Amino acid sequence: MERGEITIGQHFSWKPVGSIQMAERAIVTGVRSDRQEGLAPEVEEYAAFWIEARSVGRSSQKPFTIMVGTDGKNYVDGSEVSIYQEAP
Repeated sequence: MERGEITIGQHFSWKPVGSIQMAERAIVTGVRSDRQEGLAPEVEEYAAFWIEARSVGRSSQKPFTIMVGTDGKNYVDGSEVSIYQEAP
């Protein structure tokens, strides 16, 4: 996902890379830079930006953060994930 393509309120699905489980649905609640995350400038070498989101359609709507890496990959808690944009 490119930063300009992401808007607050946008729905998407995601799941860990290589997982056979069904993708989880989520909604974007914010998009932040490394500085907004309170990180040092060195982080810019591997983190492009951060997507704040929360799960939808589950009893637990736990918030989580996706790191969009400069390597073009996405990570949740250090594990690579695939993101699927949903049609509006």
